[in-house]
Parts: sequence; structure tokens; C-alpha cells
Amino acid sequence: EWPGMQGIGYREFFIAKEHPSMDKEDISQLIIRNSRMYAKRQMTFFRSLPNVHWVHPDDTTTLSSLLDTFLADH
Repeated sequence: EWPGMQGIGYREFFIAKEHPSMDKEDISQLIIRNSRMYAKRQMTFFRSLPNVHWVHPDDTTTLSSLLDTFLADH
């Protein structure tokens, strides 16, 4: 009913509640698997976007340059 309760972690909790035979390890592995699948879908989406530049967060020089270029163009 509440969208936030459908997030990874909550969903598995409710599945486990309906299946008392699941132990903590089963639930943990299910959360890990679903988190990885979600991250994979996110990466697939981001790769499909045009003009995406992957920058390491510590590379402030490149980040600053890309930001300056973006702001100048927009």
C-alpha cells in the first residue's frame, strides 16, 4: 500500500514474514541478490543516456572542467 514499503529490504522482510521457514541468512542473501540486480539495472540505464561522463569523485579537476563546460552550454 505504501510505496516506501516496496523498497529493497522491506519487501524481503514481508516475504520472510509470510514464510517462517526462512532464516536470517536466507533473507540476507535475498536482499543482497535484489540489491545487486537493482544496481545492475541502474547501470544499464545510466549507460543508455547520451553524454554521460564517468568521473571518480576524487578527480576534482575533471569534474570542475566538465561542470564549467556544462554550465557554459546551458
